[in-house]
Amino acid sequence: MKKGGPKAPRRRRNRSVRIRNALIILLAILLFLCGSVFAVREILRASTYGWTKYEADVTCDPGTVEYYENVTGSAPYLQKRLPNGEIADEFKIISTSDMHLGGVYSDFSLEVLGRFIDKEQPDLVILCGDNVVPDKEDLSLQQAVRDLFEEKKVYWTFVLGNHDGEEVLDVMDENQSRKHAYEAMLGSPYCLARDEGGDGVFGYGNHVLNIKNSKNAIIQTLFFLDSGKNMLDEYCLEEGIENTHGYDFIKQNQIAWYKKRLSDVVAENNGVMPKSMVFTHIALAEYQTTWNKRFSKDVKYLYGDRWEQFGCSDHSSGFFDCLVEQGSTHTVVVGHDHVINMALEYKGVRLTYSLGLQYETYNRRHRCSGEKFLAFWYSIDKRASFTVDGVTAYKVLSDGTVNIMPKYAQYEGVFDGLEDRLKEVCAGNVTYRK
Repeated sequence: MKKGGPKAPRRRRNRSVRIRNALIILLAILLFLCGSVFAVREILRASTYGWTKYEADVTCDPGTVEYYENVTGSAPYLQKRLPNGEIADEFKIISTSDMHLGGVYSDFSLEVLGRFIDKEQPDLVILCGDNVVPDKEDLSLQQAVRDLFEEKKVYWTFVLGNHDGEEVLDVMDENQSRKHAYEAMLGSPYCLARDEGGDGVFGYGNHVLNIKNSKNAIIQTLFFLDSGKNMLDEYCLEEGIENTHGYDFIKQNQIAWYKKRLSDVVAENNGVMPKSMVFTHIALAEYQTTWNKRFSKDVKYLYGDRWEQFGCSDHSSGFFDCLVEQGSTHTVVVGHDHVINMALEYKGVRLTYSLGLQYETYNRRHRCSGEKFLAFWYSIDKRASFTVDGVTAYKVLSDGTVNIMPKYAQYEGVFDGLEDRLKEVCAGNVTYRK
């Protein structure tokens, strides 16, 4: 007789096996889903911040920036004096865009900008348009902007965006409203904006600044151009093009102005062509066409992605071709499209978006903070944030080359102590969905 108790019925054994196998399959499915979620997260994050880790050195020795009006009638210039009294050969700039100051979160936007200034210690700050939505009578926000830079003792300048001045269109035409928006920002000893164009050149605030090194040579020329608002019949007639009623473009008279001013700078620089950058608001049409061929060998992908449709003009006025032909401008910086943070290089010109502080209008921060699932991700790993708010930093080197580095707000500690306020801002912001 065999030892041991009676064997379990075959049916009971089969049920146990089936339960065990089901649990194993369920566990495998859960592991697969978790792995897929984090894989998707990393893919999305990689496409936002760059498929490879993008790093550029934008650290710069602090010093005191000195502003000089050029007595020869050419562009004014900046130099930085180090604590030991020597003139520096490197210079740091930061830009931000699309603050749309005018609502209940304006103080938050300016606080975050002030914290970025404290952290980055720039020598110059550039606002890339849609800065303040002014009321004709109440200019307190423009004063708040001036007060911020006077408090920080930092030079700054700006270009107009398509929304600057639109709040007074009921009492002014478009030209008057944009002139009002431009003039309302002036009046600070630290504001370097000027309107060089005058009659015959489109827009307000077209101007040039030079940066000089210790040898008094120009190592960088900065061009600032008004990109307008929307295509108007009168300008389309002047350009000889059909009005598609899209966003505006750089005009032929601005292109002629750019070439003339560049020629002036070359003459001042002892015949040497300086390297230069262009700051404007609305992206050139070439941003779209370059993005469309971003995988070709002719385009160098630097970082970032496109989370919305390009808001560039339908019309290419030839300004990009002019930049390539002149051989000076290596970087164009724009704003306008709040959730595009890409930078591509084509024909030797970097087409770059400045990060922005869009807490008064649509951005991706509300989508990330407002949706519980993404907020849960973010609480586990801050890399899970797909937001693109912040500033972009530029380090001008002694040979005129420029390092560019996006500075995303969630990585820079600018929200420390403002967490409750940030939740309020995000909850009240406009959710953007493609």
